[in-house]
Amino acid sequence: MKRIMAIVLIFISLFFWESPANAKAIFPTYAPTYFAGLVSKAMVLSTGSECTDGAKQVYWLAGKGTFGNNYPGVNVFEKAAGTCGSSTGFTTKISSISINGFKAEIWSNCAGVSKCTTSVIQMNGGLIRWVQVSKSGQKTAIDVTGYNLPYRQLLAVAKGITKI
Repeated sequence: MKRIMAIVLIFISLFFWESPANAKAIFPTYAPTYFAGLVSKAMVLSTGSECTDGAKQVYWLAGKGTFGNNYPGVNVFEKAAGTCGSSTGFTTKISSISINGFKAEIWSNCAGVSKCTTSVIQMNGGLIRWVQVSKSGQKTAIDVTGYNLPYRQLLAVAKGITKI
């Protein structure tokens, strides 16, 4: 698995850093080292068509979970900070924590929940969102979304994000 991940990471690095035509899309990329025991099924570089500003994003997908099923799943979404504005897709900010030394927000869907805490994440989905700043000062916005996973696993995925 580590060998496959290394090959994928090399491919991503070459794609982002060698193409002058993609200069607007260059941002430091990060990779999950832990997927909560789920099989990583895809790493995708977007075309930028999803964003009105044409910004590209990197997606890491594992498991089969979504809002519409009961399977576990994890999605990691990365983009250059300040590009391709998007809402969280979640209704309630639960709290803030530190991920790899950066301030992160924890979100979930808490409509109809009397006390919204991280305990609702397994049932209602959850998101940990932060901006990671490289040593050179470049900023990458990272969202780690979990479906049908407890908060502790979602947190472990987020804390396992590492520079490519």
